[in-house]
Amino acid sequence: GTVMVLPLVAAITALYFLIVAKIKNLNISYGKWLALCAWAALPTVLLLPLGAMQILLAKNGQLAINAINPVTLNQLFFHVETGMPWASLLDSINVMTFWSAALMIIGYAKWTKASRLNSAMVVLLPFVLIFGAWALKILLSK
Repeated sequence: GTVMVLPLVAAITALYFLIVAKIKNLNISYGKWLALCAWAALPTVLLLPLGAMQILLAKNGQLAINAINPVTLNQLFFHVETGMPWASLLDSINVMTFWSAALMIIGYAKWTKASRLNSAMVVLLPFVLIFGAWALKILLSK
């Protein structure tokens, strides 16, 4: 899934940055935003060998799908069982998410000459909206 999803997420994120840049009257092309998103996504590629290692170390080479990524918040800290309300959200957020976001904040700040705070607000807004809406859905479903 990672190999197919990463380019799509990078393309959508680049479009978001392009729209923000147009609103702020910045002349930065879609191609440049796509390049930033692609470079910022590189830490996520490290999940592929980590997942392969998890499978190789598993008994009989069989592993639950949520256990393939050893650096999710769920695997590292919470250990919520599959099927529980918070499990999929916590399995969707991983260390590489924070690493990639940090790279995007740095890149956005450099290219737009915006402050780190402003850059963090722009870059993190989609994360906050998506994961916040997901958490709110879980909270309201009880």
